[in-house]
Amino acid sequence: MTLAIYSLAYSQTWFLSSIRHQNLILLFGLVLVFLTTMQKNRKFFWPCLLLIIASFFAAIYVHLFEQDLWDRQGFPNTLDIVVGIIIIVAVIEAMREAFGYILFSMVLLSIAYLIWGHNLPGVFYHPPMKLVKVVSYLSIGFHGIYGTFLSATALYIVLFILFGGILQAAGTNTFFFEMGKMIGRQLRSGIAQTAVISSMLVGMFTGTAMGNVALTGSFTIPLMKRFGYAPEEAGAVEASASSGGQIMPPVLGAAAFLMVAITGIPYVTICFRILIIAILYYLGVGIGLQLLACKKGIPKQEIAYDLGIIIKRAPLFVIPVGIIIALLVMGYSPQYAGFWAIIATIAVSFTSKATALTFRRFVDGCKDGAKSAMGIIATCGGLGVIYTVLTVTGLGVKIGQMVEVWSMGSLTVATFITMGLSILIGCGAPTLAAYALVAIIVAPFLVKLGMDLLTAHLFCFVFATFSAVTPPVAPAAIVGSGMAGGNYFKTAFIAMKLCAMAYVSAWLMTLNSALTGVFNDLLNGIITLISACFITVLLQVVNFSYLFRKINPLLRGVFVAATLSLIAYIATLTMWFFCIGVILCILGILWQKYSET
Repeated sequence: MTLAIYSLAYSQTWFLSSIRHQNLILLFGLVLVFLTTMQKNRKFFWPCLLLIIASFFAAIYVHLFEQDLWDRQGFPNTLDIVVGIIIIVAVIEAMREAFGYILFSMVLLSIAYLIWGHNLPGVFYHPPMKLVKVVSYLSIGFHGIYGTFLSATALYIVLFILFGGILQAAGTNTFFFEMGKMIGRQLRSGIAQTAVISSMLVGMFTGTAMGNVALTGSFTIPLMKRFGYAPEEAGAVEASASSGGQIMPPVLGAAAFLMVAITGIPYVTICFRILIIAILYYLGVGIGLQLLACKKGIPKQEIAYDLGIIIKRAPLFVIPVGIIIALLVMGYSPQYAGFWAIIATIAVSFTSKATALTFRRFVDGCKDGAKSAMGIIATCGGLGVIYTVLTVTGLGVKIGQMVEVWSMGSLTVATFITMGLSILIGCGAPTLAAYALVAIIVAPFLVKLGMDLLTAHLFCFVFATFSAVTPPVAPAAIVGSGMAGGNYFKTAFIAMKLCAMAYVSAWLMTLNSALTGVFNDLLNGIITLISACFITVLLQVVNFSYLFRKINPLLRGVFVAATLSLIAYIATLTMWFFCIGVILCILGILWQKYSET
């Protein structure tokens, strides 16, 4: 509650300096993480209490002596060093408690490299650095933890995560589920489509695929299993739908706010440029589920839905989101838009007794939002450490040069290397962290090779997002398979098939700007979008080996050839490829439609 009120107030009047604001938000995040750990496991009570006391001491010290710390930047005194070490230890421990050991290990390795990297040979060598300088760079000198990432979190991300929590407290989840039922009942895959639509809507605000699976999967996964879907299929549907919510405008989870901070590109531009990719993705998921339902013989279900709930609760979602879109288009900051979206949600909630945000429900919404935000606050502090190490030591540039050598100067090869890095870094890390790390290491090199700045970052963003369903870790698939009681690898494999268009369209947008809404030539742009729609359908036909009925290997080969030909058109804008792809597609459809086997 305190975090929400403070964030709302600060969004309207910057009554603290940027560093003091970051410092206070960081304190909120650290204390919440440690309090949560104390509640979950009483044996950690005293260590967590000690960390809370130390965090308060360090935060108060930074607040009181901010100007002195600026003056002593690079030359801290003994007490400065002690406070700096406290901040570093508290941040990396909070990050470990929130997201496990993967990102935690990366931060520790970064610090170790900064301290001992001068002992390494060759390109990994950097000049020796005293401990005083290390602590100054990473915390108390207002680099590292107090930097771009924590600043973006303090200004935008926390506010929008709180907005999501307040939306849920007002009852929008019920609206999402009923909307999913109403739309899904028109199709044989209706039960699964309910999961897709509700997870997409919720996923725009949660900022984490795993959290979204846990939230919506408790309702959708048992429902899908009851109507005939295997546990692995139910878990995969929820994992893929929940991951995709983070690329759907207008909120885009949380990572897009870091993109604004890193690139300086307006948030509304980012939303517009990723919209086509998001639509193609969910179109692909929907088609894949329809083919799967037909293949399994799942009958069309008359799913009962409550139109009254949809009508009554639609304004709770439509009005705040409409305000966000309108204010962003008018040029206002995301911070300003987030504030008025929250105010609108509170006001609209009182139009119905069932949704009215009483003090108790408002507090619950703030608590849910704060729980989601606390780990992200600590994570962004840790990301600042990694970013500073990459910058100070020159390691980021060296890694970029290594990618240049590996790619032999080819942008196409570099994109595949970036795909692998995004998925590898995303193993177990939240989308926000996976995107940020790839963006600061590889995206500058992609731009150097000629890729548009925003396209390079969107490319990293999409693959970081879908690392949540891509082995070897696939954290969203782990949660989905656990809730459904299915095999993890089968769940991840099915999820990857459902997500196929995300992987393909993200790569194709680096070759053709029409997929990001930039039409250099209107005719080619329209044909590109038509080709993309064909590819979306064909990919799922090939993935699930089904169209009107199960397809044989020869026909599957025809559809693969059609898909590759249309991909070649988008990549080269050679009309012959488009014509061949469409002809093969039509022939394949007619073949199966009118042949007996």
